[in-house]
Amino acid sequence: MGLVTDLQKDAMNENVSVTNLLRKATVVAKKLDVGKLSRWMKNEREGYSDGKSVPRYRVRKCTLKAFDGQAWKPVFFDNVLKNAGMERHYEAYPVRNSVADLEALYNESKRDLMIFLSGEEHRIFFSLMNFQTQLAIFFGRTNLLSILNSVRDTILEWALDLEKQGILGDDMSFTNEDRQKANNMNINYFENVENIQVQQG
Repeated sequence: MGLVTDLQKDAMNENVSVTNLLRKATVVAKKLDVGKLSRWMKNEREGYSDGKSVPRYRVRKCTLKAFDGQAWKPVFFDNVLKNAGMERHYEAYPVRNSVADLEALYNESKRDLMIFLSGEEHRIFFSLMNFQTQLAIFFGRTNLLSILNSVRDTILEWALDLEKQGILGDDMSFTNEDRQKANNMNINYFENVENIQVQQG
């Protein structure tokens, strides 16, 4: 069985973690010298650093909450915050965590993903609010699953397209012709976003 067929089987197998699937896909992408997908896989494995654009599927609907000393409660956006564009900015937010982090949180916990606002974001809020407290963004668990499924689906679609081009990776290797074909493929499986859009989850 070739590398590509093996990759397809793992992508369709829910018992194979997305983290392990990414490792196998990275081997195929590196052997084929497909730079764009290799960089995407690296970001998914390691997480997206601040300031780096993320794929659209990683921008998710969220809830901004404040800690009142006892519990986390949704932030009420008054006219001051609305006029400053805060409500629109925080209706969706990029999830930058690595796939391994997302899988661990989804599989081992029933709680939502929580991301604390940066110091600069806190400073901006405090300048508009009449009190200071901790602020964090909460993502429902269904958002985590949607991101993981998007990664899995992208790898499956790529592996199927490789097979259509006759690229199979028999004997754990690829020919120069395979590499040329792979790099001539139109790789447009995901779209990076600079401006945040809402993805329901």
